[in-house]
Parts: sequence; C-alpha cells; structure tokens
Amino acid sequence: MIGMGTENLQAPEGSPSSVPPRGPAPLERFLAAARGRNRGRPPVWLMRQAGRYLPEYRAIRGRRSFKEMCQDPDLAVEVSLLPHRLLGVDAVIVFYDILIPLEGMGMPLQYTDEGPVFTDPVRDEGALCRLRPLEPEHHTASILTAIRRLKEELGAEKPVLGFAGGPFTLASYLVEGRPGMGVEAVKRILFQAPAFLHRLLERLAEMTAAYLKAQVRAGADAVQLFDTWAGQLGKEEYREFVLPYQRWIFRELGDLNGAIDRQALLSRDGDGYFRDSASAALCSGDPRDGDKRHAPAILFVKDGNHVLEEMAGSGAQVLSLDWRSSLDGARERLGAGIALQGNLDPAALFAPVEAVRRRVGEMLAGRQGDPAYIFNLGHGLLPETPVDSVQAVVETVKSFGS
Repeated sequence: MIGMGTENLQAPEGSPSSVPPRGPAPLERFLAAARGRNRGRPPVWLMRQAGRYLPEYRAIRGRRSFKEMCQDPDLAVEVSLLPHRLLGVDAVIVFYDILIPLEGMGMPLQYTDEGPVFTDPVRDEGALCRLRPLEPEHHTASILTAIRRLKEELGAEKPVLGFAGGPFTLASYLVEGRPGMGVEAVKRILFQAPAFLHRLLERLAEMTAAYLKAQVRAGADAVQLFDTWAGQLGKEEYREFVLPYQRWIFRELGDLNGAIDRQALLSRDGDGYFRDSASAALCSGDPRDGDKRHAPAILFVKDGNHVLEEMAGSGAQVLSLDWRSSLDGARERLGAGIALQGNLDPAALFAPVEAVRRRVGEMLAGRQGDPAYIFNLGHGLLPETPVDSVQAVVETVKSFGS
C-alpha cells in the first residue's frame, strides 16, 4: 500500500468499503453524474471527509503538524485514503490546503492555533509587485506527487479529486493577513481601490489556472474550486470581482486548443453576463460525446444562492451548493444542463443516526432520476461529528435504490 501506515487502515467488517460494489465503478459513476448521464444512485463524497472527526486522522495529527501533513506526500496520501478505506466514499479528494500555493508566490505563511497567518498582507502596490508567478511542479510538488500516488493506488476504481481556492477567497486571506475578519478588509479595498483588487485577482487567477492544470496533468479526475467567501458579495460585485476570474480559470482548464483571449474573458455585456456562453460545455468536454480528455470542474460558493445563475455562467460543469440553497429550486432555476452537488447541512449529522438516515433518504428521494447529481454536504464536516453518522450517510446513499 502507498503511504505511511496504510497497510493498517483496513475497513471494519460490514462497513461500506468491505461490501463488494454493485453497478458501475465509482469513477464511472462520478464522471457520469458530473456530465449529466448517471443512471442509478448518485455518487457520494463529503467535503473535509479526511478531517478531525476521524480518530485515525487525530492520531496522525498528534505526531505531525498540519503543514507537515500537507507537504509530505506519504502523509498526504495516507490521510487522503482514510475515508476510502474506512467509509467507502465514492471519491478521494487529495489532502492539502488552499493557502499553501500562495507561499510559492512569495507569501510567507504560518499556521497558528487561531488559524493561518500571512505576516506581510497584500494591501498596496508594493506588496502586489512582490508576488511572483507560481511554478506548480516546483512550488507545489508535494500535492502533485500525492495525486500521482493516489491514482497509482486507486487506478480506474475511484476518482481522485484535486482542488484550489478561488481568487476572491484567496484575496480575502491575503488582504486580511490573519484569521477572524472574514471579508471585511477585502470588501473595503473593493470599494476604495477596485483597480488594485482587479490586479490582485488577475494574478491569483493566473496562478490558480496553472495550479489546477498541473493537478489534472498529475492525474486528477476532477477538480473543485472553493470560492467560499465569494457569496459574501452582492450580485453586482460578484459579477465584477468574482465571475470573470472563475470563468478565466475554467476556460483555461478546458485548454481550448490554444491561447486564451483574457481581455474577452474579462469583458461583460450590458447585463453583466459574458459574451461567450460556450465555455461551460467546452470546459470538460461535451457531456454528450463521452469525451473524457478533460476533468470535470466543480464550483463551491458558500452563501451563494443569490448568485446561482452567475455561478452557472462560470464554466463549471458542477455546482456545489450549501445547505441554504434548495436543490429543487436550483434545478428549476438552472435547468438540466448543469450538474448539482450537495447539500446536507453538516450540523444535521449531530442528530441520532436513524434521523440522519431518514434525512438523507428524503434528499435522495427528491433527486431520484436526476442524472446530474452528486451527494455531498453543504460545507465541510465539523470536527466533533460522530463517525457513526458519517458512515450512516455513506451507507444510505450507496444502498439507495438497491
């Protein structure tokens, strides 16, 4: 087994991962759902599925720092595989952190008990000029190595997911420099110095596009863009400071047979939408022709219900919704041309196990027959979540319709 100690990570007898799978392999099921042609139950994975709720994770964390766990490929592989081995989820997301690539751009990063800290925040032109281009194979070699090893381990059985932070979300951390203030500092700059913020977002979009493309080349079957804080903006600000850069990333990720016209991507028509509406289909190949050359792209925005149409116009093939959004409402608003992911409230897993099973069953019944749906949470698993409840979620989804 690849990774330190993975030979000891055997699933308990009777757990989901010890039961022989029925139907298509998880990789096939996941890609079919992302492309809108799944039949049968939806695939299931959970944001922050390799996290502190697992005793096995806490045991590793007790020996090594969080940053060591991210930057040591052996540890990253071991932690990434925990939910695969213990819970039987249908996808494995590589263990890493959205902020570490910013170190490769020249931003010293410290992880404290309170959270991540950038000791030299980006709040003026001088700091912006110090940002250097990211070289993914050099600056983020550990995550690319981890992805390659995960693909060696899982092969065609299960998808390996890569991810990155969205430009606005990364800018929020860079401008604030320390945890606790959310988006207050970056919103202040948004209104005081919009041109400066656009220049910062452009640098971050360039970095993120290169970073995600490197993950796909390393073997990631799909990637998720976490633009978590973008939902804190109003619709008009989202259209100006978020959507152009998301489109830029997904369009470049699609590798549209040549150079990208960045100015065209950053221009809008009178309604705030973008002239080229074809990038959603091109981003991951046309779902109708079975083209698997490009990895499906997933977009997550917390508190994003008011910008759902804008999210759908980003070029992502899958929209991951938080628990405040209605899956039925999203399908009605967006139609059948885009896949949905989500969106159980993570706090719901603190209910009794049978109540968790009922709630998941109700969600699945509501999505029955939807060929473009991936089951997930509306945000990451909370540290104190009972493992039995997490296992109940996975078991309920995997047994649905059987």
